[in-house]
Amino acid sequence: MNLFSIKLGMYDLADDELNQALLKETDFLEQTEKSESKSNSLGFQSPNVNLEKPVYKNFIKKIKKHLLDYLQNYNIRPPWQCNVTNIWHNKNYKYSSNIAHVHCGAEFSGSYYIKVPENSGRIVFKNPNKHISMSTFYDSMILRNNVYNSDSHAISPAEKTLLIFPSYIEHYVEVNQSQDPRYSIAFNLKVFND
Repeated sequence: MNLFSIKLGMYDLADDELNQALLKETDFLEQTEKSESKSNSLGFQSPNVNLEKPVYKNFIKKIKKHLLDYLQNYNIRPPWQCNVTNIWHNKNYKYSSNIAHVHCGAEFSGSYYIKVPENSGRIVFKNPNKHISMSTFYDSMILRNNVYNSDSHAISPAEKTLLIFPSYIEHYVEVNQSQDPRYSIAFNLKVFND
């Protein structure tokens, strides 16, 4: 029996046309919008996009079944709905990263990986149990990290991978060591009763 558990949803979208459209949209936004300073360091982070634009309507439509599948784990009182509330783009050049952050004001968040060169930075989720890092036991006595003893968990997502996670989980993106930029979009999700 486990006392507490945090679900990370990982899904493959495998839609080349959508992926290409999102990549082009990232480049367009970078040319036409000023970069935001939310969590990005040395890269480009777009403002929130217009969710009524066809490329985002298509993206939301494609991920909807995965959102519903993921949320089934939470045993939400019916009837309920979920809505994507905002989306933004990230383009991380060599030496850029995203600092540790949470997504305030949302219940769940996600990332979709458009283009992921090798060594372009993993996404790292920090254990919300802050006490685990306060004990020398976890630093000196553990042979191998696992879900019971780790203060963080790093994932190397592949292109066209969708991740969904609780918004309160602190996370960051490691420094891009590749010559090529890493492209991704991030979004927030609200759940509400009908």
